[in-house]
Amino acid sequence: MSKIDDDTRIRHMLAAATRATELISGLQRSDLERKDVVALALVRLLEMLGEAVSGVSPALQMRYPKIL
Repeated sequence: MSKIDDDTRIRHMLAAATRATELISGLQRSDLERKDVVALALVRLLEMLGEAVSGVSPALQMRYPKIL
């Protein structure tokens, strides 16, 4: 398993957050109840964001405790 550096993880976090924001732009919460595919895609993007966050180094966690 390759070690991914913090810069790459931050790029992954930004990409997932950006895509999630784009995906839900203009939607209401009730729209997600009717659009399963959109809701599932949003959940997956949030999982990807969480996976990237969980892999950052302890040094980065200490440097930015509020975002982690």
